[in-house]
Amino acid sequence: CLAPALDAWWELQQAYPDLLPPAHRADLEAGLKRLVERQVADYGLGSLAQRTDLCHPAYPNMDVHYVLIMELAHRLWKDPRYLAERDGFLKILASAVYARGAFCYIHTQNECFVYHQLVVVYLARYWQLTGDARALELLRKTIPYYPYNVEPAGMPEYYTDACWKHYWGRGDMAGPAVIAALFNDPLNRRVYEITSAVWGHERGHVGAIAADLYKPVPS
Repeated sequence: CLAPALDAWWELQQAYPDLLPPAHRADLEAGLKRLVERQVADYGLGSLAQRTDLCHPAYPNMDVHYVLIMELAHRLWKDPRYLAERDGFLKILASAVYARGAFCYIHTQNECFVYHQLVVVYLARYWQLTGDARALELLRKTIPYYPYNVEPAGMPEYYTDACWKHYWGRGDMAGPAVIAALFNDPLNRRVYEITSAVWGHERGHVGAIAADLYKPVPS
């Protein structure tokens, strides 16, 4: 919840910096900063250094949220610790992508469609905010994923992945839409067309990021 909350607060500051009275703004930011510091303490590089039992990459879905949290926290409070945390976890994410564009889920377990989309969309939002070439290059490596993963009627790969047989879910359009737009990729554009026609368009924060990055690409 903290990544979209910080993102919304950052955008609000750009559009309406004086919307809240100073006391209310200070109270809200103090609460957000407390949550950020809890993330650093519980999930950050210092915590990892204490966990000799834990190998990385361990949890890319949470790692990408953490990258975005740290970027936004640095924008709000200018603490260089947040940049160090961001860069450390961006390096961990870079080690989590496989040769044909998938990420791991937890340790070496295969991911499923919805978990891949979280990494793609939040990493794209981080790139949109920063222009960080490391993030764009990591996203480039994921280009093959969706064309391999979605069959022509719009069903993503769940059923033949043994550990996801219970979760034969929909194929959301935000991930392939983002990859198609960033890299002018016609195959990902086709996956976007199929999944959006079958399942509709993504909503919420993920949908907002995809809409903001959207552009028409030949299919």
